[in-house]
Amino acid sequence: MTIEIFNITADKELVSAIKNSDHCAFEVFFRRHFECIYRFIWQFVRNEETANDLAQDTFLKIWEMRKRLDPDKSVKALLQAIARNQAISWLRIPQNRHLSLDGYDFPEKNAKVTNDELIGRLHNVIKELEEPLRVVINLRLRGLKDKEIADLLNVSIATVDKRKSQAFRIIRKRLHSFLSLLIFF
Repeated sequence: MTIEIFNITADKELVSAIKNSDHCAFEVFFRRHFECIYRFIWQFVRNEETANDLAQDTFLKIWEMRKRLDPDKSVKALLQAIARNQAISWLRIPQNRHLSLDGYDFPEKNAKVTNDELIGRLHNVIKELEEPLRVVINLRLRGLKDKEIADLLNVSIATVDKRKSQAFRIIRKRLHSFLSLLIFF
């Protein structure tokens, strides 16, 4: 089949063609779903280049597993599962965990310490958290809601809430003496 015919073909038929190693079907499938997967991944990594790379890797994994695809199952769910795993794997790499708080504007009015000092100490405390707590805090600071975090990590919302509470308690405890220098706290 040609790309023009595949453009009007349902995902189920595209998956059947991809399963038979049809490059045209895969190209249409890629173009149809890439933007959605890119945006999904970007919510986790908050970096355009990384989201683009991980989205491409997601489709590469689909191509690599094409012989095992089941046209009767939701390909969108499979894409999201692979994309979520790609994002989590990326976030687990230590150098990728660096959380940029540069966009956050902490009040400086009458403060005896600078934002840079506060951000630096906060980064250090977050890095020292146990991995489950650190992952939840990093995702929360990236703007994800508790439900989104729970779905991403395949845990309950209660678990996310508990980890978030534990992390904040540890952060407050470790920054207590430092924060007491700040008038606005």
